[in-house]
Amino acid sequence: MPQQAPIPITKASGEQELFDPQKLARSLRKAGAQEALVERIVADTMAQLYPGMPTKKIYQQAFAQLRKATKPSAARYKLKQALMELGPSGFPFERLVGALLQVQGYQVLVGQLMQGRCVQHEVDVVAEQEGVQLLVECKYHNHQGRVSDVKVPLYIKARFDDIRHRWEDEHKGELQNGNHLFERTHKGAIFTNTRFTGDAQQYGSCSGLLLVSWDYPQQGSLRELIDTSRLYPLTSLTSLSRAEEQRLLEQGLVLCRELIGQEEALLAAGVKSQRLKGVQEEIAQLCG
Repeated sequence: MPQQAPIPITKASGEQELFDPQKLARSLRKAGAQEALVERIVADTMAQLYPGMPTKKIYQQAFAQLRKATKPSAARYKLKQALMELGPSGFPFERLVGALLQVQGYQVLVGQLMQGRCVQHEVDVVAEQEGVQLLVECKYHNHQGRVSDVKVPLYIKARFDDIRHRWEDEHKGELQNGNHLFERTHKGAIFTNTRFTGDAQQYGSCSGLLLVSWDYPQQGSLRELIDTSRLYPLTSLTSLSRAEEQRLLEQGLVLCRELIGQEEALLAAGVKSQRLKGVQEEIAQLCG
């Protein structure tokens, strides 16, 4: 890799950090870019760097080069931004989280009202598998500078404990009589498309809450779950305009794979007939 004095760049949060060419190279490799392309993009990026350069601009320049060379890799590289583009509503993100749990063998319901011992709660995703009920809160942000601090898991655990207490109250007799049909493990989880603070991660680990963010935990992060399952949001596609993506989301579609063979939906979103083949080819390459 080319060597030069470290240059400070500006993150979405406004904080500054030194540009790390290896970090950029790793993200390009994770997207599936070939080594020669990785080296060229890193070299071009370093040649255009200036103190205080926004990370968003660095991303845009790298993405533009990647898109010219290989659309599937560009779509994977775009994943973090694609998640931001699922908004403004958080419902598409809830659908995505539900789909990620479904491929792990859970039976999933999205957007459920559940009665607690004290009050009623809206639960974003309820997932059940072999006597385990997972109650999931989805914290969606459409700006990279937003993070979830320790107040979020504190609040969510209190809500989920209230629901668990209600269930235990209702089945107290059966549980005391040793009726194994009513044995159930209740777990809480929080999924976010950005990040948790260190205190939030520490509290989640201590309290038994499953926390999943863009890059946490090291194994099983949101990025890894999406890459492994190939359940990419349709906003990852590089062959669709922002307006076309929004029209598809308005039709209730969220995942790339939901667009396979859906020519009518694409046409209704404003995609011209002569572009359909190219869009479907990118979908097949990304989801195949």
